[in-house]
Amino acid sequence: MTGKLKIRNGIYYAVINYKDNYGNYKQKWISTGLKERGNKKEAQRFLNEQLENFSLEKPFESTQTPIVQNDIIFMNYIKDYIQHKEKGLSPSVYNTYMRTWYTIHKFFGDKLKLKDVTYQHLLVLVLGIK
Repeated sequence: MTGKLKIRNGIYYAVINYKDNYGNYKQKWISTGLKERGNKKEAQRFLNEQLENFSLEKPFESTQTPIVQNDIIFMNYIKDYIQHKEKGLSPSVYNTYMRTWYTIHKFFGDKLKLKDVTYQHLLVLVLGIK
């Protein structure tokens, strides 16, 4: 974990670089509230304090991990996901997703549970390989 000072719109920011749980690099920007002129030492003290107090657990507290019920039907899970994303999709894309869901639903039906989905199922789904 490293940190540095950056200036944006005449204000110092403490920028903390860290790795998340998946090994991806992330940055957290924290405003010092200090103007650029004549506050470099104070901004550096603020950065050092933030680095000391920064815990790798903190960034993930706000991240919500999806709660997946073990007994949910795979196709219901996909349909719920598509319907949840509907507002962010154009009507034609949404309709394409739902038509695709319908086609896949014919193949998988309502028997396969999400917890039972395997790599082989995904190969069949994506590539049509059995």
